Parts: sequence; structure tokens; C-alpha cells
Amino acid sequence: MKNVDKRFDLKKYTLRSKIIELFNVGDNAIFQINKYRLHCFIPNFTNYGFAESWDKYGGSNIKGKTIKVYLQLSVTNLELIKSSNQKLTKLSGFRHQVVGKIIGKLNIGAPDEKLIVKCGIPIIINPPNKPEYKKYEIGDWVESAGRLDMYKVENRGD
Repeated sequence: MKNVDKRFDLKKYTLRSKIIELFNVGDNAIFQINKYRLHCFIPNFTNYGFAESWDKYGGSNIKGKTIKVYLQLSVTNLELIKSSNQKLTKLSGFRHQVVGKIIGKLNIGAPDEKLIVKCGIPIIINPPNKPEYKKYEIGDWVESAGRLDMYKVENRGD
């Protein structure tokens, strides 16, 4: 496997994100990352302490805080395209459309690879485990849409 990170190195893809709004219903929040205002699903809402914050303070104690995160787009399809314009667009709810260039691949022990796509910011795309997606290479341009998940990066002295 050429150009595949064997380790899941979060530092490369970590983004500083400001919490704009936190919602307990549906475990989600709105984040500001650079120029992007993103409505994301938070798979580990309780584990990150967000649920406790919500229960005690209605989320007000963490609004405006900046945290380190990485973003992952869960998709059902991925198209190879001939564009060179990066784009990240909200469709509805947590669903976003991504148009970007593959800048890396991750193999974290699962049978499928995850793709790192630069669409203004780096987003990890988790494509379906289908043979046609394994042929995509670094430098290819892709388009996809799916649920945008936010994962908090725990501080480990970095």
C-alpha cells in the first residue's frame, strides 16, 4: 500500500474548533473552524463530558471554548471527479457535501482505508468497503456527502 499511514496520527488532522452552540437533543453542536460554521454529530457526547456539562449548566459553561477536534464524514458513496475547487457545504442537519483532493490515506486496522480529503480543511472520509474505492489515489479529486461527525482529541501532553 503506497502512501498509507499505518498509524492513526491525529496531530496531522487536528483542528482548533470553537464551540458556538451545544444541543443535548441528538448529541450535536455547532462549531466554528476557521471560516467554517459546522453543525456536527458528536458520537461520544457522554464520554467527552458534554452531557454532564449540559445536565449541570445547559452547555453554557463550554460555549465559546476552543477544543481540538478531527472531523469524519460517514458516506455511502464517493465519486471521482475532475474538479480543482475545494468545497464544504452544509446540506441539512449534520449532512454536508465535500469536494476536495485526497491528501492521505489511513489504515487503522479495519479492512478498509479511510481517506483524508482537503476541502478547505482536512476531513477524514470513511467510504464504504467496496473495491472501487481502494483504487483512489492521493491527488485524486472526489465528491461525496454524508453525516459529519466531530471527535474531540484528548490532550496527551501535545
